[in-house]
Amino acid sequence: LAIGKYDSTGIKKSVQGLFGSSSADFTLRQLTTEFGFVNQYSAVSAPNALYFIDRSGIIETNLVTFRRIELPINTTTDAWNQAYIQNACGIYWDDYIYFAIPSANATCKS
Repeated sequence: LAIGKYDSTGIKKSVQGLFGSSSADFTLRQLTTEFGFVNQYSAVSAPNALYFIDRSGIIETNLVTFRRIELPINTTTDAWNQAYIQNACGIYWDDYIYFAIPSANATCKS
């Protein structure tokens, strides 16, 4: 289980993991402070990885390593409307991952 800390400014960012087999031995470990979810809807669980929107781009993780991914689409954060990035979301459906991110002058998902 991954837990993302975020706020609308993107200042508080980290990803933490919840480990254990029962409530008696659960522990919370910080996995990274380099990246963080922009909101609770920006994380997408796929069969082999977790993807999420960070202010710096789309991040792929297996909860051990984290990397910004490059896609054959415009993922340049310069095109994102950072003032409304908290409205972004993602979904996994039919073996594809979809992200809706406000761009340019948009105030809602594009």
